[in-house]
Formats: sequence, C-alpha cells, structure tokens
Amino acid sequence: MMKRSLSIFALGALAISMASAPAAAGTKDRVTALEKTVAELQARAAADNSAVRINQLERQVQDLTGLVEKLTFQLDQANARLDAVSGVLANDPAAAVAASGGPT
Repeated sequence: MMKRSLSIFALGALAISMASAPAAAGTKDRVTALEKTVAELQARAAADNSAVRINQLERQVQDLTGLVEKLTFQLDQANARLDAVSGVLANDPAAAVAASGGPT
C-alpha cells in the first residue's frame, strides 16, 4: 500500500512538473520580451534626451552668435569714435569732419 501511494505521488509530481514546463517556457518568453521592450524604451529615452540637449545647444549657439555680432558692431562704433577723436587731437581735418558726424 505504501509503495502504491509513493507511485501515485511520484506520478502526480511528474504530471505537475510536466504541466509547469510549458508555463515556465512561456514565462521565460514573456520575460525575454519584456526585457527587450525595456531596453528599447531606454534607448529611445536616451535618444530623446540627446535630441533635447542638441536643441538646447543649438539655441545657445544662436544666442551667442547674436551676442558676438552685437558686440562686434559696438566695438566697430567705439573704434570709429576713437579714430575720430585721435584725428581731432592730431589736427587731422578728415578726422575732425568724421568726429563731427559729417561726411567721411
């Protein structure tokens, strides 16, 4: 009787393990698919972050370019005034006309 109970128990355990094998394989496939999806989402997020950062850098370059152009214009104006004042101080008539705002 004991042997028969052990045989039935062994058959039951074998049936359970065989039944759970496909479920485990299916679970493994689902886990693999989920891992792949997570990896794709992480790569996409990294690419999105890079695109945002590139846009920020491009905007900064545009702002700095505008600032450089503005400062270059102001420097050119200051140099022209300095040249005019230097000409006046050196008794240069052409510089004096330029300093007074007349034709150059």
